[in-house]
Amino acid sequence: MLNGMKCNGLRVAAVVTLAALAGGCASQGEVDGVSRSNRTLQSRNTELARQLEQEQQLTKRQADQLVRNDQAISELEGNNANLRSQLEQERDAFRGFESRLQGIAFGPLDAETDRALAELQRKYPDIIKYDAQRGMLRFSSDLTFTSGSADVKPEAGKSLEQLAGVLKTGAGASYEILVVGHTDAQRISNPSTTAKHPTNMHLSAHRAIAVRDVLRRAGVPSNGIMIAGWGEHRPIVANNSTGDTPQNRRVEIFLTRPTGVAITESESATGQIDRAAPPTQQYETTK
Repeated sequence: MLNGMKCNGLRVAAVVTLAALAGGCASQGEVDGVSRSNRTLQSRNTELARQLEQEQQLTKRQADQLVRNDQAISELEGNNANLRSQLEQERDAFRGFESRLQGIAFGPLDAETDRALAELQRKYPDIIKYDAQRGMLRFSSDLTFTSGSADVKPEAGKSLEQLAGVLKTGAGASYEILVVGHTDAQRISNPSTTAKHPTNMHLSAHRAIAVRDVLRRAGVPSNGIMIAGWGEHRPIVANNSTGDTPQNRRVEIFLTRPTGVAITESESATGQIDRAAPPTQQYETTK
């Protein structure tokens, strides 16, 4: 607006000056001077008009950028809301997992199942470690899987198939199964590995799933198997400076009672489950 007024003022001044000269006598020098002034004013007017156009274009670009900024902020706010929602869902799932763990009875198994698992350990001493007090079998990942993968090695596959034979018949069929994967603290760097297992958490969960799949294919009902992956967050020994600690690379299989029912002395001795006995619960606190 201001620049427009300046331009109009310059035009009026030039016209008035020319009109005044035309109405009376003027020397050629005066006429030439007025002409030069007129050209100067016209040039200035043109420059002001150009500056005004540039300012208008700049203002439009700034306005467009503000619109884009508002759109970007709106998208970010939407993404943040989605992330918060996903985080809350993950927290709910974790709380549900913790709640279920609290209702699981870990502990000594019935005599029949205990004998079968102890025999399985004797048959595969390098691959399997059996903890009778916790009802847990620990499989060494280095002997169970090919390096950096969730592919079960043939010998480990045979041991899992024989474990499935224990878990789908007799007293062993009464247990639910919790399969938990663990890794060491060494970061995954091999591109071919990260393509399938981006983090240690992924690798630990994928290995637990692989064990579940072997058991399922061998006849253990899949609706009685729960899987979890702790990644590097539950070491059994301190990781060394490089994080490459074989003892921490493992898959653990826990046999549990569905409703927290503990083994009674009578069924521990006979291998028979007394379903008429009132259920009791026992919990294991993991540090």
